[in-house]
Amino acid sequence: MLIKQIRTPSPLVLRTLPFLARYYRYAFQTPGTRTSELLLYAPLRKLFPAFRKLGLLPHAGVFDYDRLGKTVQIRFDANNLQFQALYSRVYEHGYEQELGLLIDCLLPEDGILYDIGSNWGYFTLYAASTRSKVGIHAFEPFPRTHSDLKNCVEQAGIADLVTRHEFALADTDGESFIEIPDGLHSGIAELTSNSSALRIITKRLDSLQLPPPDFIKMDVEGHEASVLRGGLNTLKSSWPYLVFENTRSYAIPARTLEPLHILQDLGYRFFVPTVQQSYAGKDYFVPCGWQMELQHAQPISDNACLGLAPFEASNRFLYQHDLNVFACHESKLSQLRLSFEDWPPPRD
Repeated sequence: MLIKQIRTPSPLVLRTLPFLARYYRYAFQTPGTRTSELLLYAPLRKLFPAFRKLGLLPHAGVFDYDRLGKTVQIRFDANNLQFQALYSRVYEHGYEQELGLLIDCLLPEDGILYDIGSNWGYFTLYAASTRSKVGIHAFEPFPRTHSDLKNCVEQAGIADLVTRHEFALADTDGESFIEIPDGLHSGIAELTSNSSALRIITKRLDSLQLPPPDFIKMDVEGHEASVLRGGLNTLKSSWPYLVFENTRSYAIPARTLEPLHILQDLGYRFFVPTVQQSYAGKDYFVPCGWQMELQHAQPISDNACLGLAPFEASNRFLYQHDLNVFACHESKLSQLRLSFEDWPPPRD
C-alpha cells in the first residue's frame, strides 16, 4: 500500500446555477418516500426531457475557474448534464477527487496529458489550473459536447495549452456511430453499431504522432480495450501513468477484464485509489468513488491521505461496480514511490 497526504481544493467552483440544472437536481437527485417518488419526482423526471428540448427553462450558468492565482468566470450551458460535476449532490465533496489528486501528484509542470473522453473539459481545466507549461490533448467526439469543451477552454484562457480532437479513439482509422443511450446524459455517450446513430470519425492513437504522454485519463464507456489496442506503440513510447474507468460486468466479463489484460501483458500494475480512515486509533482504507451507503462519492477531506492499494486483474470482481483504476508500468514503480510513502511504515 502506498499513501500520500494531500490537499483537495478544486479550481472549479459553481457561481450561478440556472433553473434547468436546479430542476434536474431536484427531480433526479432528491431522496424521498415512496409516495413522493410516485406523485412528485417520477412525473418531474418524465417531463424534464420535454422542457429541456423545448428550451423553455433558463440554462446558462457560471462557474469560477482559478488558475495560477487568477480567477475567471466561465459561462456554461446546463443542457449538457455532465456539468452536474459542478452541482450534483453526488459530488458535493468534489468530482472524482482521486483522479484530480493523482494528476496533482504525478503530472509534471511541463507534462503531457491525454484527456480521452474529456466531455466539457473538467480535468483539462483542472490539470491546467496549476501548470503554465502543460500540454493537453483533449478527445471528445460528440459534436455538442465538443462545442462545450471549446467554449470552456477558450473562456479559461488555455487554448494555447490544449489541442482539441473531435473524433473517437479506437483500434481502426475509419468511422463509427455514437449515441447517448438515455438521450440525456452526455457522460454516458458510447460507440455503437446502430447505423441510425450519429456518424463520427475514429482514429488510432498510434496514427496521430502526438508527443508521448506522461499521464492518460480515459473515460470511454466500455470502449477502453479498443483505445488501448490502437495505442500500443504510444504506450510503449513513454509508459505513461493511466487512470481509466472500469465497470464490473458479470454478464460480459470481457468488458471488465480485457483492458486490464492488455495493460497487464505490457507490464502494468494496478491500484485501487483509496482514502485512509481511522477507527479506535487504528487505520483502515475505503475505496474512492460512489458509496451506496452514503449516496454520494466517498469524500476526501483536506489533509487526508490518499492510498493506492495494489490489486490483480484476477480479483477485479471483488471490488465495487464502478472503479477508477490507476495503472503504473513496472518500470515506473520506483518513480511512483518517490511521490508516495509505504504503508504500513517499516518497523525499526
